[in-house]
This record gives sequence, C-alpha cells and structure tokens, in this order.
Amino acid sequence: MVPAVRASTPAPGSFKPPGPKSAEARTAAKAMPEVRVTGFRGLDTGSLPRDEAGRPMVARVNGTVITAEDLRREIRVGLSEADARDAQRTAALEETLSSAVLERMITVELVREYARACGLRVAESEVDRELANSDTRALPGRKTADLAARRGIGLPTLREQIRTELIVRKAQDHITSSVRVTSADAETVSATRTVRETTAPKIAPGISNRVQSVGRNEEVRASHLVIRCPSGASPEVTSAARARAEKALAEIRAGLPFAEAVRRYSQDALTVPFGGDLGYFSGSRMLPEFDRSAFSLKVGEVSGVVQTRVGFHIILVTERHAGTAYESAQRAARNRAFKDWQKRAMETAKIERFLR
Repeated sequence: MVPAVRASTPAPGSFKPPGPKSAEARTAAKAMPEVRVTGFRGLDTGSLPRDEAGRPMVARVNGTVITAEDLRREIRVGLSEADARDAQRTAALEETLSSAVLERMITVELVREYARACGLRVAESEVDRELANSDTRALPGRKTADLAARRGIGLPTLREQIRTELIVRKAQDHITSSVRVTSADAETVSATRTVRETTAPKIAPGISNRVQSVGRNEEVRASHLVIRCPSGASPEVTSAARARAEKALAEIRAGLPFAEAVRRYSQDALTVPFGGDLGYFSGSRMLPEFDRSAFSLKVGEVSGVVQTRVGFHIILVTERHAGTAYESAQRAARNRAFKDWQKRAMETAKIERFLR
C-alpha cells in the first residue's frame, strides 16, 4: 500500500531536535533491554538496474530516478544517534525499512512534480527560518548541525529534508485551495455531532461523558505511533507488541523527536511519512480509548501506551481549539479533495519499482 500524504499540514516549526534528558527519562531508557542485531548486510544493490551515470536505481517516477543512495540517505535522516553509530543496526534498518521508505519517496516525488508544474518554490530563507525555530529551543551541542553531524548525514542533507517538508505543505495547500463548503455542509457536521451526543448514552456512557466534557466543537490535532496488535492476538504477540511500544515511549521520553520515533517504530503506513499526523478530530471520532487519552492531554504532551482493538498507541497532541462546525466541514472537504488528487496522481503516473 502506498502511504497517503496527509491533507492537514504540519504545524510551522514542527521539526524539533531532541531536548535534554531528564533523570526519569534516562532511567526509563536504561531499563529497556538493549536490542542487538547481527547478520544484516544492508540494502542489496547488486541486482538493481543502473541509470546513465551508473548509479543503482530503486525506482523511477515519470522518468525521475530515485537512486539507492537517495534511499539510504532518506533512511539515515530518521536514524537515532545510537543507530547511526552502529553499522549492524544501520544495515538492519536499511533492510527492514527500505520498502516503506521507498513508497514514501515515490509519493513525495509526485507531490514535488505537481509543485514544479505550478511554480511553487521554497526559498533558502524559509529553510533558514525553520532551522532557526528549532535551534532556538535547543541546548548547546544539540543544534541541528550538531545532530546532523552525529548521524553522519551532514547539514546539506538535513536542509534538503526540511525543504521537502515545506514544499509538500505548499503543494497540499495549493491542491485544496479552491475547496469551499456551504452552510448546509456545516449544518450536516453540526447535526452529525448532535446525533452522536444524543445517541451515545445508549451505546457507551463512557463515550458520552467524554463528548460532554470536551464540548460539542472542541477539536484536537494529534500525531500517533502505533504498534499493531489486533484483539485476540496470542499473549506472546501481545506482550511483544506492548514491549516494542514501551521501548519507543522510553526513547521519546529520553529525547528522541516524536516524528523520528514514528518513522522508526510506527506501523501505520498512512501517517508515517508525516510524523504520525492525524489532523484535527473532535470527540468520539476515534476509538474510545484513543479518544479519552487524546482529549486528556495538553498541547505538546505525550501519552503513555494506550491499548485499543488496533494495537498499542502513543499519542502526541500538537494543537487544540474550540473550533466550529464550519471549520470542521472545511477540513473534511480539503481532506477529501487531496485524497482524490493523490489517487488520480498514482493512477496516471508511470512508476517503476526495482527494489525486491
């Protein structure tokens, strides 16, 4: 499955380097078992076709080549410092993440192509501003340049990653800029919420209480990391999934940026490319356990491990506001418009995948 680009755009300044570790976070991280990996060789490029410059190709999107080195670089951007220093762990991540990361790169290339056709650009000053926003919050030795060097990717690669995120935001806004909603659309949203509130007590009192406590139109914007573990899984599978979620949570609390943790651990292909962003949602839109946790968090706060019938989630709330029915209808319409565009783009593009 090709991951979908989210129609709701990331908040400005969302690229955040890790902050200082608290004593509690360091203890939690140390308590997690060290995972040692051996026997991995990394990305196998021996059987890949070559481009005109002799470089191994992993894909071609409407004639634009994605090389094996492009793929390696994209994977390295998301590595933790510990992974970047360990050759075997880097090789293991290359082997296990290459297919998912490549699908993300294909999707992003289609968005870039649209941006080029529409004359959308990202100025150097915009990249500088994004980096400055991140560095303002960072301690000495934890600036973006320091982190890039320790991961072995270099500041130019990191700048290019940020440039890509910015152009994707602009393209999404451009694609959905003509979307308009009517008062009837807003009334439909409001009526839907009213039905949810009046019928919820008959279905699940817990959901009704949550809706009443957050208000009819209060919404949050959240990101999540999920380790899938469906209801009915064996105790062994459930235990392993929970342990993996707890390991990810310990790393987040120890300073790993949430978006990077998502890229390393999450099993939701639709949200991984955008740091787990789910966009805005109102009360009772999500699974009950997820809903209760999300609406109990403050902006910037990360939940513990939350179990639902889907698996184990970690939730980060990035924004919340009272909202209106009109705003909700507008966001829903923009989401639909972008998904429609993406589907058409994937159907009409000439995409060649060479990675096996």
